[in-house]
Amino acid sequence: MLLNNRYFGSSLKQWDESKTVPRRIKYRASLLLLVSFSISIAFLQGSAVLQAILLAIAVILLIFIWQLKE
Repeated sequence: MLLNNRYFGSSLKQWDESKTVPRRIKYRASLLLLVSFSISIAFLQGSAVLQAILLAIAVILLIFIWQLKE
């Protein structure tokens, strides 16, 4: 079960109990999001519309992540 996982367990328990996310997890999630979306945008060279859509999704997700309580 993920709640007993040594990597994710404490953060998931914290979310389950208090609906908060530690700041370090927000930084990690943001970094992973930025890296993965940057790679995706780079592979879509020549398709400005799709790049813009991915950029908009990334911004929305970052706003959502950083609005979660700590």
